[in-house]
Amino acid sequence: QPQQVQAGPRPNPNAWRVPPIVCPADTTLRAQIGPTGGTKGYQSITGKVGWGLAWYINGLLIPELTLQRGKTYTFIVEGGNERNNSARRHPLYLSDDPDGGFDHKTDAERQNEQIFGGVGITPDGTILPTSEGRLCEWKVNLRDPRRPDDYSNFFDFQRSLSLDCAQGNSGVLRFTPDNQTPDLIYYHCYTHRNLGWKIHVVDNCDQHQLFGQSSVPKASVLKPDPMLLKGGPGGQD
Repeated sequence: QPQQVQAGPRPNPNAWRVPPIVCPADTTLRAQIGPTGGTKGYQSITGKVGWGLAWYINGLLIPELTLQRGKTYTFIVEGGNERNNSARRHPLYLSDDPDGGFDHKTDAERQNEQIFGGVGITPDGTILPTSEGRLCEWKVNLRDPRRPDDYSNFFDFQRSLSLDCAQGNSGVLRFTPDNQTPDLIYYHCYTHRNLGWKIHVVDNCDQHQLFGQSSVPKASVLKPDPMLLKGGPGGQD
């Protein structure tokens, strides 16, 4: 009997139950932006206070991911890339830090964070995000008087949202966990703290119950800037 990977304990019993994505068969994960879901969403799931937006992976609000060492996973990144508007720019990166927001960290904080993808460095030593693309945002219906807290479960809330995508290309982050990758890492926004959640890394997905198959449409991919060192400091991309 295969072991089932659970989403883990929820800090708040009122938190929505968002199903995990465990070892997706097509190894593709689409990262988009959406609302945090009031007190039943990001705040109760993580025990942290968000700032209004969070990552949606394959349409799910900050699901816990389980990925297998030795397999390459492709994140299609659609968090926005407007460099003059931080509210519409959310590059994706992976690290061992639970908070994210690498762009705003001190040098000391950066030295204590191990990067696994989404960050690069130019020949002159400038550190930059490498995985950003057009903005696709799950939006609430402003004519709907209901608030997120009025929904008893995430899927009812999800059905009230609509997806709005800007013109342009998607970004891409390819990640191959290996024997040096910790069992627990996190997916994040480079420019803001507290938008993402957990990635569990396992040796063999056959030991875990598969959670369906991620199904996402093909997307045009924004190639990484060739001046950036591939994968960044200590990372893979």
